[in-house]
Amino acid sequence: MDDGYRESVANWREVLDGLDQRGLKQGPKLAVGAGVVGFRTALGKPYQDTAQQRCWLHKTPHVIKVLPNSVLPKVKADLHEI
Repeated sequence: MDDGYRESVANWREVLDGLDQRGLKQGPKLAVGAGVVGFRTALGKPYQDTAQQRCWLHKTPHVIKVLPNSVLPKVKADLHEI
């Protein structure tokens, strides 16, 4: 684990380089992030085979805001089940 101070590509490269220096030679199968472009961009260089997924906590409000009110209770319940 490593602290970051910004969401930039350069900051995320430092974090990922640190993982490499500490022995992570094979990338993770899945990386979950808040949708920050810096993270996704930096991840693509050393770990090209790593699948990326947006965090559900950050994704859910974007899904809900485009739905009609009539389906919100059912959709919210389904999302909580996921």
